[in-house]
Amino acid sequence: MKNLLFSLLLCPFILFAQDEMENENQDTEKEFNKFSIELNVGLNRPDNYFSPGYFQTDVANEYAFSSINHFDFGLRYMFSEKFGLKLDAGYDIFEPEGDESLSYESNLLRIGFQGVVNFRSILNFDSFTKKFGLLGHGGVHYSFFNPESRNGVDLGDGDADEVAGFMIGLTPQFKLSNRFVLTADATFIKNYRQHRTWDGGEGLSNLNAEYMNFSLGITAYLGKHDIHADWYVEDKSEEFEEEIARLDKKVDDLKDEVEGMEKYDPTVVPAAVQEYVTNYVDDSVSNFNTVESLISDEYIRVFFDFDEDMPNSSSVGDISTLVNFMKNNPDQSIELIGMTDVLGSDNYNDGLSTRRANNVKEILIASGVDESRIEARGKGKNPVYNSKNEFIRMLARTVTVKLQN
Repeated sequence: MKNLLFSLLLCPFILFAQDEMENENQDTEKEFNKFSIELNVGLNRPDNYFSPGYFQTDVANEYAFSSINHFDFGLRYMFSEKFGLKLDAGYDIFEPEGDESLSYESNLLRIGFQGVVNFRSILNFDSFTKKFGLLGHGGVHYSFFNPESRNGVDLGDGDADEVAGFMIGLTPQFKLSNRFVLTADATFIKNYRQHRTWDGGEGLSNLNAEYMNFSLGITAYLGKHDIHADWYVEDKSEEFEEEIARLDKKVDDLKDEVEGMEKYDPTVVPAAVQEYVTNYVDDSVSNFNTVESLISDEYIRVFFDFDEDMPNSSSVGDISTLVNFMKNNPDQSIELIGMTDVLGSDNYNDGLSTRRANNVKEILIASGVDESRIEARGKGKNPVYNSKNEFIRMLARTVTVKLQN
């Protein structure tokens, strides 16, 4: 058994030596140390698998601990700054913490193999702290439980109770230097097929016993690099520099493209615009049927702000178009129809719509259009644009123009 334990503990050192030799022969993308040694001492707290009259804690103070009764040693290897493996050995002593229990003494030797997660790297602790870290670990264990004495009787060196199970824990870290770290650890351990109680009692089988380890310790980092994987932060400055260079090149290309374009002269109308105006706009504006169709299709409309009876500034163009149309077509008569949005009472909106139509009529008359050619009336609310949205209701507050034969 001793040879087996020695081999298990020696194995990581062999791996470490091989890893260091490989590092000497080739460069790695991420230069950080991967191995560490962990030493911890602390306390244990077993569950209630005790024979009658036996227990560990002081009845008067259940949470009191009177002595150090847990020791462990670990070797850890990190594959990356986020994940690794750990081989550890733990030794726990179980004995009464007060005078109320019958006397007993037992010990447990544990060999564990666990995976390790570096939460500092995963959660980017480096963005807010340079000194604190947090490791999570969990895996399986194989243990030897040895009752030594019970109620004053030496139990001798009988066969150990061999048990197996799983373990899981958290390890906060405080960085002292690039080589040493203070740690605290809380680990939950589950034993399956334990055949003796913690006080060494016999006659039971297949106990699913549990206990906790609480410890403080120190971790030493091994390797030739300045930083260990626990505290490694990837340097992305080179990537940023490449991105900046790419953007600078893009800006330079755009400058070259702009410099290659014709200089803008506000006094010169581009040929494409001139052609469009000549072939379409000039003909359309001079064509009576085009303006007439715009009025007939209600594209010429006068708009009003909320609860106002005078046109708003956006309607100046439409009113000007309507004045020119009436002057260029002296035989044409029109009807102005005022409308409101759906807010307010019917009686109020009937009056508001009439005032809007009459005000537009007065504007046309003042612009030189004969009064006899204009009829004005209010229609009240416009139900077509019945919406709570203010932008939709704006479309309802209008005076529309209807051509008369």
